[in-house]
Parts: sequence; structure tokens; C-alpha cells
Amino acid sequence: MRIFNYIKISLRTLFLHRGFSLLTLFGLSLGIAMSIFVLEYVFYQFSFDRHYKNSESIYRIVTKGQLENEKVNAALAPMAMASELKKYYQTKAVTRIADASEKPVQSPYGKSLESGIIFADSTFFDVLSRPFLLGQSEGCLTDSFSVAISRSAASRLFGNRNPVGEFIRINEEDSFQVTGVFQDVPNNSHLKYNFVIPYTIMEKELRKYYEDNFDQVINSWFSLTCYVYFRVKEGTNSQAFATRLNEDLKPEMEKEDRDLFGGDSHTNLHYEFQSLEQVYLFSDLDFELGETANPVYVFIFLGVAFFILLVTAFNFMNLTTARALDRAKEAGVRRVFGAPRRSLVGQFISESVLFSFVALFLGLVLVELMLPVFSNLFRVEFLSENYREQLNLPWIVFITFCVGLMSGLYPAFVFSKIRASQVQAERTKFSSYPGLWFRGLLVMVQIFVAVFVSSTAIGMWRQIKHVEQVDLGFNSRNLVLIERAHYLDGNPDSVFKEIADVEGVSSYSKLYRNPGDPTSIMSFNFEGGGDSTKLYLFAVHYVDSTFFETLQSRMLNGKYESNDSSKISNDSSKIVVNELAATLLNPDGAVVGESLKTLTHRNSPSVEFEISGVVENLFLGSLKNQLRPSIFIPMDRNEKPRSILVRINPDNLNSAIEEINGIWDKAETEVPFLSTPLQERIKSYYKEDYRYSSLATAFSILVLVISLLGLTGLVSFLVATRQQDVLLRKIMGIPDASNLRFLFSGYFFFVLAGALLALPASRGLLSAWAETFTAQYQMDYFCYLFPSILLIAFAIGIAMFGLKRLFSRMSLHQF
Repeated sequence: MRIFNYIKISLRTLFLHRGFSLLTLFGLSLGIAMSIFVLEYVFYQFSFDRHYKNSESIYRIVTKGQLENEKVNAALAPMAMASELKKYYQTKAVTRIADASEKPVQSPYGKSLESGIIFADSTFFDVLSRPFLLGQSEGCLTDSFSVAISRSAASRLFGNRNPVGEFIRINEEDSFQVTGVFQDVPNNSHLKYNFVIPYTIMEKELRKYYEDNFDQVINSWFSLTCYVYFRVKEGTNSQAFATRLNEDLKPEMEKEDRDLFGGDSHTNLHYEFQSLEQVYLFSDLDFELGETANPVYVFIFLGVAFFILLVTAFNFMNLTTARALDRAKEAGVRRVFGAPRRSLVGQFISESVLFSFVALFLGLVLVELMLPVFSNLFRVEFLSENYREQLNLPWIVFITFCVGLMSGLYPAFVFSKIRASQVQAERTKFSSYPGLWFRGLLVMVQIFVAVFVSSTAIGMWRQIKHVEQVDLGFNSRNLVLIERAHYLDGNPDSVFKEIADVEGVSSYSKLYRNPGDPTSIMSFNFEGGGDSTKLYLFAVHYVDSTFFETLQSRMLNGKYESNDSSKISNDSSKIVVNELAATLLNPDGAVVGESLKTLTHRNSPSVEFEISGVVENLFLGSLKNQLRPSIFIPMDRNEKPRSILVRINPDNLNSAIEEINGIWDKAETEVPFLSTPLQERIKSYYKEDYRYSSLATAFSILVLVISLLGLTGLVSFLVATRQQDVLLRKIMGIPDASNLRFLFSGYFFFVLAGALLALPASRGLLSAWAETFTAQYQMDYFCYLFPSILLIAFAIGIAMFGLKRLFSRMSLHQF
């Protein structure tokens, strides 16, 4: 029954000091609520792809190494890899995967523009299993014109009808029979898909594209054209398997190297097995198939959650010991009446744990209230959809208990040893430096965390703003990207001409790939170099004759000349290279008039290009990616452009977009109009950085609030233990400034120490993070000094308020 007595006394203390208790509970509940959000987010990030059956036995092939001047670090693999893996007994199932762009899909009952369309082998669901609601996974992709669709796709296209056996038409071309409906892919999946089409359709498209070279492409170990996922048998040593695979393939790859390049080896490639469970969070590869995340951010916020809990516990401890004299008297009186020390220890710890669980209840209420805000900040749907399912209550209860236990240990073991005759002595002990240092260290940790997180948040925002202002090699203002141009039927050129005649449109360019999309890499020999056999790998951009004019980019040498032929033939075609490619080919950059020849298998015709100009480096993608040496080739006139880039006079921007929208609506297409300012698209490259910067800002405000509560607790403690000394000094006529120094001299030391220690820590983290960008912002002192000065100003304000409050409430008879 002793525990009930502990609870009764704890509740009495809670209601007796209501104001102080509310302040304590507010800080504790706020810290617990934020920690729950962060821990649930971290749990969500680590849960990616673990919902697949036997996920620990699923891998994908990734390609790494060096190909002449190009470092290869790709999530792609050769198509021949799938058949090669089947030869090994360790392989249980293997599938090739390729993704398709957004396409219109039509059923007998409706039509919609769908994303999440992938091509896969018939063994796809043997590797990446999904529960089937209708039909069966076995054999659902055996027929070339079969398709398995998700539950949500079935609902959009068929309503409540059974779609199995029905036909859908994709991209107004081939018809596919629905053979199964699978459960929607969860949000915590790096690969999201709604339609799975047999890979034989992709092979048909590739055969049409490569024509006579198709067999060479699908059998080449250097042609990285698909993603290969496979499942191994239980007990397989994946590292040993990968080593053996590379050893077995080495002779074939060396032979192909000689056939392709001749002479010395130009390649040093190998294949690695990447665990499915590692793809989302620990993959830093090019040409990713799905969504990935930066683990650095996850670990940083895991550390933030830990520090929030730590600071919250320290703050709770400080606020608890702020009433040290009252608790000392209580402990002394209870010792006089024969209470054993273990009873007092149990009382203080149970009181602390009870406070923690009351704060947990309030924290869960705060979590419920703040769900929409943090769903927006985290930009993930789990917070609003599956929060209650993912909430691991036993762990949260355990963490709350630990916080309460940690917060109660110090007051329990310090106050429980006090006797009634020692109360006055303990007052002196608490107010002296030995009694102050522990509380000061707690406040110092709080200040350190607050300045560290705040400085990091400011630095992150400054880096992102710097990236927005970097010279990209072209004028991104007043450019509008009109997507889905390849869905225009009939005569799209007439639509483009109408767009060009819109008032305010100064120029437009047809794009084969949208800005920021992955580019193809091609191999070339440079005829003007000393060694014509040397291999160069360049990113290839297919553009039209108005591309550089529309971008307002600067031509450094020569000019751009488009080839008027319907296809690029074996004859010389005029191309442009960027400044980086020109320097790579010739350190002096003098390459105009020289030739580049595509590299193909022996006895296969190559294509020769004449370099007609050198353009300034264009950053068309994210500045987190290294700029590649690039060439710009005239677009194939028989190929529909994927989008149109339009430059519009800012005075006519809105009206011009409305008029273009009207032109689109009248065109022969059922795909809705979609336009995006190019600057907004460029910003989207850094959406993850924006998200985490917003989170860092939110956490910095939270830690700042908790730190201010900690400062309030320390000030309350100092005022409570030194009030008689200060009053005596006041009666003696000592100025308030001197009294302020006397009362808070140690207090300011810990505040300054915490702020100063945070500066090198935040600087180190920001410098490491900024290195992920090719354009780095040189952090100024504002990032580090502003939060420090702000916290010091708050500390002085709280101290002055505490001193003023002490003088206003005390009178001579109280002394």
C-alpha cells in the first residue's frame, strides 16, 4: 500500500504548487511530444521495404567502378544479368524492372492519367510479393499482353466492378488484359507502382529503338538499361555470392572490352549486391528507380530526439530542485518522525515518474493536436494515416519511465539524506558553488543544444538560399515548362506555332527530356586528340535550334547549327559541347571544328559529329550532383518532344499561360494541361533539404523554449536560496547591478560556456553538410552568433525579472 501513499503525496505536491507544476509539466510534455514525433519518423524511415515477405533475402544488382573518365555508381544493371543469375543455385527468383513515364490509361468505364507503371518479368511477384485481392500472383504476367493492377488503380478505372478479365488500353496503343488486382504498395516502399506490365513489351520497344544493334545491347555487360532484383535461398552468403559472380563474369567482360574498344582495357566495372532493406536509406547511387533518403538527416534527428529528451529531463530536474529549501524541510521533518531514507527515495522517484506519465498523457494530446502541422513538416502520410498503428506504446512508456527515473534520481538521493538540523546548512550548500555546479551543467547542456540546433537551422536556410542564387549558366527567370507535349496528337507543330504567336512569348524550345531528368551517357572518340583511341563519356542532351536562345545561355566559342535532316545520319552533324567537355578534350578549350565519333561494337557503323560551338556550363539538374561533361545534339525530328520550354515576358506571364492553356484544351489530346515555372522545378530538386530545414527550425524553437524553462528553473533556484543575502545587500544600499552580479555570477558563466561550446560543433556539422553541394555557401558569423546572442539576451532578461520580482515581493519583516 506504500505506493498509494507515494501517489497521494505526489498528487498533493502537484496541486499545492499548481503554477510551478504546470510550468514543469508544460516543458516535460512538450519535450515528450516532440520526441514521439521524431522517434516515429525515424521508425518509419527504417521500416522501408521490410513489409515484403523475406525482405532480408531480397537484393538488387548495382554497378560500380570506372569507365575511362567516368565514375560508375549506378543502380542499373545489364539486361543479361537476369539470365546469368538464374544459373546459380543460390538464386530463388530474379526479375528485371524498368519504369515507364506517366501515361493515359483507358478502361471501358473510364480514363485517367496514371503514374507508377513498370515493366517486369513474370517472376516479379516471386521476388517482391504482394497480397492479391483478385486473381493470383502465379502466372499473372505470363502472357505478353497481361497486366496486374493495384487496388486504387482498379477503383479509378473500374469503380466497384471486378476488373479481372477486362481490357485496358495504355497510351492509346496496346491493350492489356487485367489478370489480377494486388493490395496497394505501402507508403514505406522505395518502389511504388500501380501497373505491372510484362517485360517483353519493353524488349519490343527497345528492339524498335536500337534496331540492328538490339542483340548487342541486351547481351552487353556495359549497357546498363534495367534494374535487376532477385531473391536468394535461405542461408546464402551474399558477399561470397557476389564475389563468385564477378569472378565468373570477368573473362566475358574483358573480351567485350577488347571487342568494343580494342587495345588496352578502358573499363573497371564490378557488380555488387544491395540488400532491399538498405535501398531507401543507405543508397547513394545514380539512376535510382524510386524514392531514397539521406541517412545523415535521419541520424541527426535521432540525435535531436535524444537531446530533446535529455534536455527535458534536465529541465525537469532543475525545476524540481528549484524548490530545494522546501523539499529539504519536508525531508528533514519526515526523517525526524522516523521515515527511513529508502522511503524518501521512493517518494521522490515516484513523484518524478508520476509527473512523467502525466506529461506523457498531455504529450499524446499535443501529438494529436499537432498532427496536421508535423504531417506538413515531415511531408509523409504516415503521421495522419497510420500513426496509431505504428505507435509503439510499450517503448514510449518505457522511455517515459526512464525520463522520470533519471529526473528523480538527483533530488531523491540528495534530499533524502538531509536531517532537520541540517536544513539551514543545506541552504548554504545549495547556494554555494558546489551546490550550483550540477544545475549549472544541466543548463549549460540545454544552452549548448539550443545554440547548436538554432545555428544549424540558420546555416541550412542560408545554404539553400545561396543555391537558389547561384549562376546556372542561363537565365531561369520567366521560363515556364509545359509538360506532356508528347501526348499531343495530330499535328503538334501547329500547336507549337500557336504558342509561339501568343502575346508575351519571346521564344520556345522543344525538350526531349525535362530539366533535372537523368540523361543518357554515350562513349566517344575524339578525332582531334593525340590519342584517337581514348574513350570519353559524355552526358547527351537532345535539343532543338532555339534551345540556347530560349535559355539565354552564353556561347563561348563558335555557334549552334542544327541538322535539318529527319534523322542523325552517319554524315557529320553539328553539335555543341559544354565548357567542361571542351576542357576535358583539350585543356586550351580549342575544340571547334574537331570531330567526335560514337563508339560502337566492331563492324557496327559509328556516327561522327562536328563540334560547332562551346557553351558555358549549364546546370540543368541539382547542384548536389557533379556537373558532367555534356554534348548537345540536334533532336530527332521524328521524335515527339516531352515538353516545351517557353520564355514569357513578365508583364504578360499570367495572361500568356491562360492563353496557352486554352490552346492546349483545343488540341487533339485528352491529357490535361500542366505548366510549371522553371524556377519552381529547380526548387523541387532540394525539397528534402527544404523539409529538413523546416524541421530544424521547428526543433530549434522547441529547444529554445525548453532552454528558457531551464533558465527560469535555475533563476528560481538561485532566488530561493539566496534571497536573504540579496535582501541584506539591498538594505545596505548596494546597487542593483552589483546584486545582479552577486546573485547570478555562476549562472552567466554556464550560459556563456554552453553557447561557446556549441559554435565549433555547429560549424563542423554545417561544413560537412554543405560539402554535399557543388556550390557551397561560406558560413558567416551571423549563423553562429545570432542564436548565442539571442539566448544570452533572454538569460539576462530572465535574471533581471527574477531579481525585480524578488525585490517587489519581499519586505523587511520577511527578513
